[in-house]
Amino acid sequence: MPATEVGFDGMTVVLGTSGWTADITGASWSGIHREAIPTWHAGTTLGVPAASFGGKTFIPSKLVDPGEITLEVAHNPGEDMPIADVAETLTFTWAIGIGDTSAAIFACEVFCTDYEFTGTTDDKWTASVTFKCSGVATETPST
Repeated sequence: MPATEVGFDGMTVVLGTSGWTADITGASWSGIHREAIPTWHAGTTLGVPAASFGGKTFIPSKLVDPGEITLEVAHNPGEDMPIADVAETLTFTWAIGIGDTSAAIFACEVFCTDYEFTGTTDDKWTASVTFKCSGVATETPST
């Protein structure tokens, strides 16, 4: 049975073609979205019983937007930013959870859409890097 608790430390991200890598300090995968397709029409009944609401009907889309991945990283001005790279496979390997023997792995085709770096006095340079996921994201569960 997969672990119920998985820490952040030990998580890795690898870009398969460019080999771009960074020291990751934070990560999020957001915007995974499935459309609700409206099915109501001119013949849809308008009457809704008392103490009820609604009336609009929908069906789920067969396609899911796989969202985007944002990484918070240590910016290295000596390395190329991935903003102009071609689409490539990103492999997101979770840390091994308590009680697991293998980590969960997600993979999808991505391309970089945003790269923003910041630095302040007496601190390190950091960057926020966003990748748009495209196509099918695959999941390999932990064991």
